Amino acid sequence: MTETKSPIKVAVCVNNADFPASLELYKIYRVLPDDEAEASGDLRVVDESGEDYLYPAEYFVLADLPEALEINNQDSKERNVEKQTTLDKKISSWFQELLNSGEEVKQTRHVRSDVDAIEFGRYGIDYELAHKWGTSCLSLFERVYGSDSAYYEQFETLFPKFWDYGRFLQALGVLKAALDDYMNGHLFDTRTLVEAEVFDDFLDQGRHLLDSGYYQPAAVVIGSVLEDGLRKLCTKHEISLPTRPKLDTMNADLAKRGVYSKLTQKRITALADIRNNAAHGNWDAFTKADVEEMLRSVRQFMETHFT
Repeated sequence: MTETKSPIKVAVCVNNADFPASLELYKIYRVLPDDEAEASGDLRVVDESGEDYLYPAEYFVLADLPEALEINNQDSKERNVEKQTTLDKKISSWFQELLNSGEEVKQTRHVRSDVDAIEFGRYGIDYELAHKWGTSCLSLFERVYGSDSAYYEQFETLFPKFWDYGRFLQALGVLKAALDDYMNGHLFDTRTLVEAEVFDDFLDQGRHLLDSGYYQPAAVVIGSVLEDGLRKLCTKHEISLPTRPKLDTMNADLAKRGVYSKLTQKRITALADIRNNAAHGNWDAFTKADVEEMLRSVRQFMETHFT
């Protein structure tokens, strides 16, 4: 006879203002049975310490979830650390490959004729190889640091003048400086690169909730991805935020800054309405079909702005 595992009672944290060290906003936590605590308006929650403590029930949205999802949620941090490590290795390898290629381009140095030297300088290099190398370097800088970074801007200034050996050497120096800073942990942050994958993890969790019939908690999880994405976009575009920014305010500020269109702003407002109703337990205000569309829209939004 096959053993059927009973659902595990869990809750999505929708408010951690008083317990930021013990609870992560929008994370799913296991809830232990405690009738006396629940009668008093509390829940016995296994928090970040791994121990169970009483928290106000209003800080959570309850759901009964399959054990597989609980295990998936507990492992999410470990998976993200693994992704971070994998990305670091890929980036380090990318840097080294370009450094090696740059040294190969350097070996193509040649002496120009006296006539050409007057206009282009005494030493030249293989321009086609240098241009190909430079394009790859710009791609690296944009992907890792952003097109507004000092590395990208300095390199882009030198890029059109790669026919000159001296300018090429300067560009090679920019690449070496970027690599040194990366290896020493200075001025480098791969959070932007893992954000898309982290968001995808939570959206997959929302998908699992939907497939399991728990579309109300799914709306909270999916909505949390949207809210966190807006917060990161505000930071990227230097939009000042209060300690506890409101989703609608961030949405309006991003549209005003031109990060996305007014039409997108209206769509996000509609998605935020579903998320807010879910967070406050207003289950009758939306349907499973609404959350299905919410998942598609949020995933598309994240792919547009974080890949």
